[in-house]
Amino acid sequence: MMKEYGRIRTVNRCTIFLLSAVLFITTAFTMQNAAVYAADSSFEAALQAEGFPESYRVKLRLLHQKHPNWTFKAKKLEFSWKDALAKQYADADANTISVNYKDAYKAVREGTYNFTTHTYLPKDGASWVSASKQAVAFYMDPRNWLTESGIFMFEPFYYDSSCQTEEIVKSILKGTGLPSNASAYYMEAAQQTYNGKTYSISPVYLAAKTRIELGNSKFMIDGHSFTYKGKDYSNCYNPYNIGSVDSADGTAALKGLVFAAGGSNQSETSYLRPWNSLKKAVKGGALYIADRFMSNNQYSLYYERFNVRNGLSDIGTYQYATNVFNAATLAAIMYDDYYDFGVLNEAFTFEIPVYQDMPSSPCKQPPATGNNNCYLDSISLSADGRKLSCTPAFDRFTSTYTVRETVAADKLTIKADKNDPSATVTISGNNLVNGENKIAIKCKSSSGLASKTYYVKVVRDDTQPPAANNDKLIKGVENTTISLSPKEQGEGYVRLAWEKSKGYKVDCFQVFRAESPNGFGSSPMYTTNTGTQSTYKNTKQLSLGATYYYKVRGMRTIGGKTYYTKWSDTISILYDPARASLIQGIENTGLTMSAVQGNGFVLTNWEKTPGVDMDYYEVFRSVSPDAFGDTPFFTTVDGTRSTYKNTKDLVRNTTYYYKVRGVRAVYGTLYYTQWSDVAAITYNPYIEGIAEGVNRTTLTASGACEGNGIRINWKKSKGYKMDYFEIFRSVKKSSGYGTKPIFSTKDGDKFTYRNTKSLTKGIRYYYKVRGVRIMEGTPYYTQWSTKASVVYK
Repeated sequence: MMKEYGRIRTVNRCTIFLLSAVLFITTAFTMQNAAVYAADSSFEAALQAEGFPESYRVKLRLLHQKHPNWTFKAKKLEFSWKDALAKQYADADANTISVNYKDAYKAVREGTYNFTTHTYLPKDGASWVSASKQAVAFYMDPRNWLTESGIFMFEPFYYDSSCQTEEIVKSILKGTGLPSNASAYYMEAAQQTYNGKTYSISPVYLAAKTRIELGNSKFMIDGHSFTYKGKDYSNCYNPYNIGSVDSADGTAALKGLVFAAGGSNQSETSYLRPWNSLKKAVKGGALYIADRFMSNNQYSLYYERFNVRNGLSDIGTYQYATNVFNAATLAAIMYDDYYDFGVLNEAFTFEIPVYQDMPSSPCKQPPATGNNNCYLDSISLSADGRKLSCTPAFDRFTSTYTVRETVAADKLTIKADKNDPSATVTISGNNLVNGENKIAIKCKSSSGLASKTYYVKVVRDDTQPPAANNDKLIKGVENTTISLSPKEQGEGYVRLAWEKSKGYKVDCFQVFRAESPNGFGSSPMYTTNTGTQSTYKNTKQLSLGATYYYKVRGMRTIGGKTYYTKWSDTISILYDPARASLIQGIENTGLTMSAVQGNGFVLTNWEKTPGVDMDYYEVFRSVSPDAFGDTPFFTTVDGTRSTYKNTKDLVRNTTYYYKVRGVRAVYGTLYYTQWSDVAAITYNPYIEGIAEGVNRTTLTASGACEGNGIRINWKKSKGYKMDYFEIFRSVKKSSGYGTKPIFSTKDGDKFTYRNTKSLTKGIRYYYKVRGVRIMEGTPYYTQWSTKASVVYK
């Protein structure tokens, strides 16, 4: 699924307050004026003809009363509101909300929430998390935005000179990090021709997008130098955050600047890239938005945020921003500036989507209290004092379970452990009848917005006799093995995890602890409630620096008698949370690796995820991607180094594979990071060296009228020959050259071209030239020549 998410990171509390204030003011306006609206028969007929439901008309009447010049068009969609909302919400990464919002706005589901630490998982840095379904519904329901400010999310992006003036653009950009003359760039961006196609886009919309994307930050527009994944970049500008794909590690902005540079190889030229000036970035970014979104039926703030004009299957994909309130915030900014400049009475037209089978009233805003955690940690079952086990093993995201045994009892005792204490649990159906029973355990979140129902299936048969011979069962339980390991430790706790061999179930597990290898008593420290639990969190009687010994066994009652599995191995744990946290940080550290080559060397680069420093790195090399061996090819002197230049044992046309890991000693024991990804490179320095030389080659072009044409000449810097040259032409100095040359020479020895076709007297033409060298089927290019400018006479 393609995502075009550009993170809106800079929305702060002030912006959120602005949006909240606009919501309050417009809601108050609606309530105050509802009673005084006077019917307008022609307007009512227009609403009827458009097919607006009554739930839309209530607010549209009030807007019409205040702005009679405004026109409202209904866009009827071919799918239901329920299906559209479900598709929009399906991807946990497609809708985000600022962490400053209340918990009811935040999603609690798989991939969005840490159920152990009770924290929300970041989706872009630490400031953005996944939005709840109710939050998505509130911002997606068009009826919530039929207000004086919200209505502007339905204004098409097309340029309208009567109300979209440079003064309004300047007002919007005021307070951002852009220079005062930048407003002119946005006016130029409003109407452009690119690749033979003319685009029209609102400069007010573009300015508002810049303001919400950047705030007052200059990070995306100051052209600073930076390094990303081992490559150096500078003079990159991106006022719309295009390509800033969500990243939990907070690198989205850097990805946007790499996009502005022309990609990781800095050679992509689409949309005027590289954006090495603010003017090119403003105009090129506008072309990108117009071409990629407006041409894709995403020509308003609403359609840009919610891609509903391209069929049900595309909803939730290819959206400019993941920020769920993006359209509402941008609409509020545009409204404020239209208001300040007194143009609200212009004849604006708004296209408002209408879904099929919409609920009778607009979707409500999430409440200010409570959260959406509706999950359980465990379910324990027993009948007549006997513990029961279920299949599959409990998982909070799995809904249906089956009790393994047939029971004779008329009622089950059920214990449901909530992950969030403020949630509520209700149980129905635990009074059993003969045959199959289905028990419902419903957990409802404290916000009241989310609930999850777990089902337990159990068969009751009060006539079933006891098993006649349990010898095989007893032997199976007693031969069952347990594998125990330390899972983690933190401030005030040690967590254990174990795994039982397959074959025979147990009713519960017993956990024993001692302060010496042979000091275990006869009573367990802890007994689980079920035979499916596989972890234990020891929070009692822990002393810093002490070593504790643990072992576990399973227990099962058969025919009224208790039988035990084999003991697990005894494990020892030194209780030192700081040390354990450091070790865990080392082992969770990730590395990315890349490799480039030159004459006589292969240079590897790696980048470590932030957090834990290393003592040194080990670089491994192989001629096979799966056979690196145990001995590193190279070891760095310290942990500050992030490159290795391999100059020995290199054979031409051989593919080498490299990977790296970090090493850190903790109290004399070595711990390792995760392996980096494998970087593969075929050693052929000739092509690499020639390619680099070709890329450095410069050209100087000149031109003059000659007879019935224009003669273009060029000179090449010394050093590298070309296979041929490509000549490009435009009537604009900085754009309009297209991607295909108007002429290509037959070889690299020709340095002149006479253009006689498609020339108009009095028109100034601009020419640029580049050289091409083909090596093993791949083209390599020189730098662009200087531009030759000639007025055809």
